[in-house]
Amino acid sequence: MYQQERKERFVNQYVVRETKDTILAMFKTISPYEEKLGKDVSEMSEKELQEVIDNTMAVRTISKYSKFRCLQKYIQWCAASGYGNVTDAYTRIRMDGIDKMRRQFVANPAHLQRTLNQIFDPVDEETVDVIYRCYLWLGFMCFPENKISELTANHLDFDAHKLSFRDNVYPLYQESEPVFFKAATLTEFTYRHTAPDYEIRRSRYLGNGLLRGIKSNFNTYTMRSKITARVKQAVLTNGVPTQEISYKRLDASGIFYSIYTRECAGLPISPKQEFYERFAAHGIQRESAIHIATSYVQDYERWKIAFMK
Repeated sequence: MYQQERKERFVNQYVVRETKDTILAMFKTISPYEEKLGKDVSEMSEKELQEVIDNTMAVRTISKYSKFRCLQKYIQWCAASGYGNVTDAYTRIRMDGIDKMRRQFVANPAHLQRTLNQIFDPVDEETVDVIYRCYLWLGFMCFPENKISELTANHLDFDAHKLSFRDNVYPLYQESEPVFFKAATLTEFTYRHTAPDYEIRRSRYLGNGLLRGIKSNFNTYTMRSKITARVKQAVLTNGVPTQEISYKRLDASGIFYSIYTRECAGLPISPKQEFYERFAAHGIQRESAIHIATSYVQDYERWKIAFMK
């Protein structure tokens, strides 16, 4: 194993025997390429590292992403430990699905907030975009989309930073609280008309639905089409790509973020089991739930590679 002492120092940080064995096996696999080039994998150029990845990780998809994540952590550790000639080539490696993941998912609440700011009016302008923002935050909070029409201001607890609904509790992220407060308290929205241009305040639709707009209460299909249109409009207006967000993708981003924060905190996690239980609870048959859960584990590994530098 090339640079054996250095690599053993890295591996010895881990406690779980299976994790250690996986990382050591990866190091042994790439060792011939290091010997050939006369350099540690952490020192390779983008072209050199791409060749190593293409030739050593063309295996079962989930395993491939997991191994690359370990390699990514090793290179970051080398840089933090002061080893010389460490490159950041790993940040430019091409792997199936990673670029797509970066376009369609978000990393954390701050990333989602930045994305929403690219697409929608500022919260303080109090336009109906408040409702669109809340809808997408609910996706990241993993709230069931088919229950949104039942939400009212009474389900929000800003002091406890949570949304409670039918014995389930969902986190109110700090970045989301201002817009949820607007949705809970405003009785009218700013309305902008074009040709001719003018701005007025218009009352919200009567009722107590948290996401009611000006003309009607919340409707899932109308909301989906509005979001799609606004994302396309933002790209045309700003001239730069933004995340291709949707409720389903934010729901996945939210659960990945939740699992990852617990993983970083050293708490026990079992992604496949969590995914399976989630889909089984939705009434999906066992075999189908297992299949979807396996796919989500693959997506979780890709998500970590895409966003967790």
